[in-house]
Amino acid sequence: FADFAAFRSEGGFQRVGPWRSRLEAPAIMRDAQVLGGWLDAQEGVDSRAGIGTQGYCMGGPFTFWTAAAVPSRVRAAASFHGGGLVREGEASPHALVDETNASFLVAVAQDDHEESPETTETLREVFAHSSNRGEVEVYPADHGWTVPDSPAYDRQAAERAWARLLALYDRALG
Repeated sequence: FADFAAFRSEGGFQRVGPWRSRLEAPAIMRDAQVLGGWLDAQEGVDSRAGIGTQGYCMGGPFTFWTAAAVPSRVRAAASFHGGGLVREGEASPHALVDETNASFLVAVAQDDHEESPETTETLREVFAHSSNRGEVEVYPADHGWTVPDSPAYDRQAAERAWARLLALYDRALG
């Protein structure tokens, strides 16, 4: 898709649905382990340094799963308007926080929070009882606010989220 408008007008949600159904915890965690090993084998990569990961919308859970799959390497994980961070089952992203060595940034869209405030509260509770640092904040913007060609794009909120991401990476990876 050329941009988000084309994604919406050309049936993007329907077309990617079958692909998305295959991207659950086992697949993402397996890929993260393989990718981590590949990175470490590359000349010029400091395998003692931390790795950071960030995900948007359906990519939000991927960051938690990646951090759990490669806990010795992933030290920072950020989710922006991520969906499915709290769900049933032991592979729920929120249930894996203590299996990581990462610091987290969870930037929640206001409309996502309004739809499911219990998700935000569950995440806050998880980090309150974890040895891993986790920042959970509801942003005054709607789902998709960080994507420049999204109709929900909010420059001010996106810049704040970007600054928080850079601070996380500086603190956790620097």
